[in-house]
Amino acid sequence: MKRRERGLTLLEALVSVSLVAGLGLTLGFALLPLQQGSAETGARLNLDREGRRVLAQLRRELSLSGCKGDGTLQLTIREGLDPVAPGSPGKELSFRRRLGPAESEDSSEGWSKEITYKLVPQGTFAGIAGEPPRYRLVRTESGGQEVDTLHAISSLEFTLVPEAHAVAIRLELLQANPTRRGASALPPLRRVFETRVALLNRPPGS
Repeated sequence: MKRRERGLTLLEALVSVSLVAGLGLTLGFALLPLQQGSAETGARLNLDREGRRVLAQLRRELSLSGCKGDGTLQLTIREGLDPVAPGSPGKELSFRRRLGPAESEDSSEGWSKEITYKLVPQGTFAGIAGEPPRYRLVRTESGGQEVDTLHAISSLEFTLVPEAHAVAIRLELLQANPTRRGASALPPLRRVFETRVALLNRPPGS
């Protein structure tokens, strides 16, 4: 007669479960750095994508601004409520876009309503040492509602460069690092964008 096959004893089953659990924990600890690195990479890519998206929007709209036929600049940069001088940075930008020809050089026909981009305080960056101030960027058009354009902004500056008939833009985004080293958080993620937008409607004779 063949010997009957027997099942696992309770002790053998417990040993098998312990081995599988130990192997799972070992793999988990081994993969943890990869998972954390993936989270940080994803956060960096998101900052990069959002910053480029907003800069592309600003370039598209702002490039159509400039001067009327009589040389009047259709653009103002402010720091608080006060306009700043050319070459000085400001946090608020207002301008009109050229939509088509005007009947006269000083006419506002052929130009859009005033468009404004400005920073609005949004508390602080939690989880970052010192909790620096946080802002969001809103876009408004005369008579319209505010539209949120971007969050997680650390700073934004607009500067009129008259000799180039352009506007320089510097945008800085900030985010707490999702990766931790023990009980300590790693340095925050920071992304700085700098660009210059040429104004297509140049003053007469330029």
